[in-house]
Amino acid sequence: MIERESIPLMRIRHEFKEDHLDSSGGKLIRKDCFYAQQQLNWPVYTNGVEFTERNAPTWYHDPCNRYFLIVFLQEGEIRYSAGGEKFLFRANRILLIPRGMDYRFETLRNPHYRKTTLFLLGVNLPVLLETLNLNRPMLLTPDAPGFHQQSVEELYTMVKSGDRKNLPRNMGITLELLGRISEFTREAPPLPLALRIAKSRLSSDFRNHCPIAVLAEELRMPLRTFNRMFRDHLGISPHEFRRRCRVETAKEYLNHTNASVKEIAERLGYCNAFHFSGEFRRAAGSSPLQFRTACRQKKDPE
Repeated sequence: MIERESIPLMRIRHEFKEDHLDSSGGKLIRKDCFYAQQQLNWPVYTNGVEFTERNAPTWYHDPCNRYFLIVFLQEGEIRYSAGGEKFLFRANRILLIPRGMDYRFETLRNPHYRKTTLFLLGVNLPVLLETLNLNRPMLLTPDAPGFHQQSVEELYTMVKSGDRKNLPRNMGITLELLGRISEFTREAPPLPLALRIAKSRLSSDFRNHCPIAVLAEELRMPLRTFNRMFRDHLGISPHEFRRRCRVETAKEYLNHTNASVKEIAERLGYCNAFHFSGEFRRAAGSSPLQFRTACRQKKDPE
């Protein structure tokens, strides 16, 4: 089953004093192996395998991913963003990230996680992924969480050996894994086009935001049907979806700009700063200024 969760990434690099590859203090256990930096002339194969366990806050950002990534999370929670979509990655799920894509992740309040990542390459990989409907970022829930373990361990042994005579077997295991993973996508069809358009409209241009009733009319839907579409697929109303998006956008402004509370309220289409502050406090548990102060204290600890 495919899962998505619309949660913006709030932190950026300078909030973490340690680089994500820092292994000091025993906070990171990591082992990996790769065949080569250059792509080999094979249809599809696993070029690298990485096992990671971390117990400290971290981030990672790759503006142009060189591989097709298959990430298995055994423990913890991580927040990912890939291709404009945001995912809350929980244990016993699979995350797919296509090659050439900008992606990032960050740890949450509890920074512990344990994950395994496969790095796939191949001259026929794009066609294969399109055929299997795996050519986009997606978060999947397998029916048997440990189905991949034996295959991953065998791939790790083969890649670590560096013996290219193992490539045919590598390709076979990789194809089998992709085929099995593709089975998990069939339970959840993509969101309706009308809902995707509505989400885009409601999460942007807050200053000139379109009334819900007008947006429903533009999409040729009765208002009741429009509201039901949101509740059926997202579990919240269109009004609540837009409110959450405004609050999360406000957090971005407060965290990463020096705009005043009044300026932020105007950018987000609030009638005044008092209304904005009240809604922000109800959603975030603190006033906008208190939130900004807390963010700056995290960036510049005493």
